[in-house]
Amino acid sequence: MTDRFFIKLFGSQGFKTNVSIMKRVLHLIALLLFIHGCTKISEPEGIDLIPPVEEKPKSRVEIKISSENPGYWEYKDEPILLIGASEEDNLYQYPADGRLHLYYDDQMTLIEHLDLLQEIGGNYVRGSLSSRNQGNRFPYLKTSGTPGVNVDTDVYDLDQWDQEWIDRLDTFLDECEKRDIIVQLEFFDRFDLRGDNPHHPEDGIYNTGWNCHPWNPDRNTSYTSQDSGLPGGSYTGGDHPLWYCVPELSHDPAAPGTVVLETLKNYVDKVLDITFKYGNVLYQIENETLEPLEFGAYWTNYIKDKAESEGKNVFVTNQARENELNNPRQQEIRRSSKYDFYDFSQNWEGSDYDAYYNNWLAAKEDIADEKTETDMKPLTAVKLYGGSLGWTGGSIRGITHFWVSLFAGAASARFHRPPSGIGINADAQAHIKSARMLFNEFNVFTSEPNNSLLSNRSYNEAWCLAEIGKQYAVYFRDGGSVEIDMSEASGDFEVKWLKIEESEWSATFTISGGGKQTLSAPSTGQKWVALILKK
Repeated sequence: MTDRFFIKLFGSQGFKTNVSIMKRVLHLIALLLFIHGCTKISEPEGIDLIPPVEEKPKSRVEIKISSENPGYWEYKDEPILLIGASEEDNLYQYPADGRLHLYYDDQMTLIEHLDLLQEIGGNYVRGSLSSRNQGNRFPYLKTSGTPGVNVDTDVYDLDQWDQEWIDRLDTFLDECEKRDIIVQLEFFDRFDLRGDNPHHPEDGIYNTGWNCHPWNPDRNTSYTSQDSGLPGGSYTGGDHPLWYCVPELSHDPAAPGTVVLETLKNYVDKVLDITFKYGNVLYQIENETLEPLEFGAYWTNYIKDKAESEGKNVFVTNQARENELNNPRQQEIRRSSKYDFYDFSQNWEGSDYDAYYNNWLAAKEDIADEKTETDMKPLTAVKLYGGSLGWTGGSIRGITHFWVSLFAGAASARFHRPPSGIGINADAQAHIKSARMLFNEFNVFTSEPNNSLLSNRSYNEAWCLAEIGKQYAVYFRDGGSVEIDMSEASGDFEVKWLKIEESEWSATFTISGGGKQTLSAPSTGQKWVALILKK
């Protein structure tokens, strides 16, 4: 502080008499400020003198494709194998704190369901956002109609959200994340927009259909048939006009008005507002689509653009209904770099398990082929069919597909819900538990499917995973005996058998490498895995 300052402040007349006083005052103020900075001043109780700074939300761990083996997923810095089951496709519709008598007579709460899955070693569920069954909630606020059920007299406001629907989805994702359960979430299901006829009525599954859906102009206060271009009433035709709302299909005669696209954007945005808080979500646009793939491509880009703007990594795919591996629509989804993984669920070959296995290998080879846009991506199976419905071939088919999928290098495998699958019944529980027991000891991420190591093998008898010279696993679907070539393996190996239905290991014994070894399952009529590990 210069003397010129005090002269300017007091004038030259009062400078000499006041400057020393002011300097002392300023020195005293400086001293007090110093003391204040070194001591804590207690604040009056209940009064915030300085508003607290809000903590930024912690960044969540996100699932991603494994950097070491891009045919599998990675979570919390570790590669993971996804295996699971559930009694419903849309588990989020379960109230977290109560039982909901739905159309499969499942009396578990959401928490009980997820706890059971975690207890048996499962970590993977389907997350269809379908609302088509009795007791389900739609995303929108119901302004008139019957509480608790979906009927064709209900009316919704598409500009207001149903808080219970939001809470259910948020709770579902949160409870899954707490248990390290990965959700493969689907935005659109064509069956939601079908007619109002019962679906599989012999099993009590009731499809409320288009005539009850809030996007039906008869069921909302936001648009009419005239300005939306969507039909009212029921719909039993082919491709629903709603699927033609995206710009790439806007010139099609079936294309609806722009209000439909805006409605779907708001819906997708609301879902992403919820799901982007979590890192345990894989995204699938449609279920078994028969409609133009431009619809799924549009929403894939839309979701990825939204994620990029928020600094989030997401992995997206679509699912075509055609079950021929080389169908052009299946190839488009499998080969395009637009889609980050490929769901294999519809490519099933009945009870020809070797053909099913070969399809898995062919799909992986097709992805890795130099003509495609990517080297490798995970192959998932969110629906393994095989249940009480006649066309599914019974539970044995689904169980065998489960194991063959894993031995073909599947990144995930989930038992489909009843009646098309076995859900999470006692059989599913035993097989999931046994699979986790096996892959806790066998490193699937460093192995490869390798049936060429097996000889004296009957058709549909056994399948092999191997990391040659280090570890081997052979699955027998119904007992049997094969020879395994260990000519490139030296030293001693420990062998034990896993009795799959009982989830029990046998005693361990030793064999030597350097040639062929005979593996004979301990019994017929049982499913077994032989585990061979380098000592």
